[in-house]
Amino acid sequence: KRAVVKGTVSLRGKPAYPAYVVFSPAEAGKGEEQSRELSKSGEFTLSLFPGKYKVSLQGNRAVPPKYWSAKTTDKEIDVTADGKEGANFSF
Repeated sequence: KRAVVKGTVSLRGKPAYPAYVVFSPAEAGKGEEQSRELSKSGEFTLSLFPGKYKVSLQGNRAVPPKYWSAKTTDKEIDVTADGKEGANFSF
């Protein structure tokens, strides 16, 4: 069963718009990759299977390259069956 994850993404203290936030399973075969376009205020809502995910940001060249890919980002989230409100990330 999927869990709802809601939060915001900021870039240097401001909403990271325009951009897509991408959640990639930290372990192969555990969950599926999901992405959402951020609102102008940097907010997102999506549903994920419970588990650990790497969080990357795409579509905004102001984001440091380290955060463009699940292979290089150090941002992570552990999604429980109850979901996650306030899943806020600063890049």
